[in-house]
Amino acid sequence: MDINQTESWLSRPGPTIAAGTALLVVCAGFAALWFTSSFILVGRSRRAMADRNDKYRQRYIADMSAHIGQPVEVVGIFSRPGSMNSMFLGKLSPLAGSIKNQSSRGKAGGLPQNVVLGITSDQVFVFGYKPKGSGLKLKDPIGVFDRRAMRAELVSQGTLANRVRFHLPNGDSIELDSNKMPGSSTDFNAPVIEALAGTAA
Repeated sequence: MDINQTESWLSRPGPTIAAGTALLVVCAGFAALWFTSSFILVGRSRRAMADRNDKYRQRYIADMSAHIGQPVEVVGIFSRPGSMNSMFLGKLSPLAGSIKNQSSRGKAGGLPQNVVLGITSDQVFVFGYKPKGSGLKLKDPIGVFDRRAMRAELVSQGTLANRVRFHLPNGDSIELDSNKMPGSSTDFNAPVIEALAGTAA
């Protein structure tokens, strides 16, 4: 094959198009494999998080049921409004963080920084809560309310937490944050909100 024949062969579009098509097919295959693997890993991560949340929830329910001496249906852990933001703000400016904490304390009706709510068939128990291990260390309840006269509603959703308003039997209302668990796509406290949604007249 002389030089002219070689140049003539290379100038033909057929081999170039075929090579390009083959490269695109290979790239598309790798992309499909990557997306599939990522989807599987995300799915497994979410299932693992859901399983872990359910494990904690059942442990909390057992702890509170034993503490109050009656079956607890659902349990949720809440914080004063903006507690996550206040924590970050306090790192930057202790004074600004303190002012923010005072404001959030008022919205929460004077409740501690963190509280745990337990709902039985006819009552709502509120306890102060300090994270410690995988269980609950409870003392006397801060408040006990008639479940039928109490209502909860989701008022806003945020990146770090969802804001929940609780309507109390005496007509007052308080707001608490349902902080989102890292890596979780669901609200750990959703069962509490659902249990109290629309229960009050």
